Amino acid sequence: MLGETYPFVPIENEPGYIFRSVGKQGEIFKIVLFQKLENGNYNLAFGDIEENGDFNDKIVSNNEDFVMVLSTVAKCAYHFVENNPGISIEIVPVDKTGQTH
Repeated sequence: MLGETYPFVPIENEPGYIFRSVGKQGEIFKIVLFQKLENGNYNLAFGDIEENGDFNDKIVSNNEDFVMVLSTVAKCAYHFVENNPGISIEIVPVDKTGQTH
């Protein structure tokens, strides 16, 4: 069961969503991307949108809204699957060095 979530909007011409985290660090724009893998499944990538527009999945923003952010990411995944029947989502873990596991 999902908790309270932030409103999110689809990204134009790319499979993903953007939302805004609001907490002790202020407003932080977050992005959830679905990247197609060679096996036909999608990887769920998530992170902050930096001021220069780059995607950063290594940053720890510490905005004290972890549960709401995670609930929003989950709701984005549900929305993506509902709108793309038959797909599968994988989450490929990345460590602090950027290595996948």
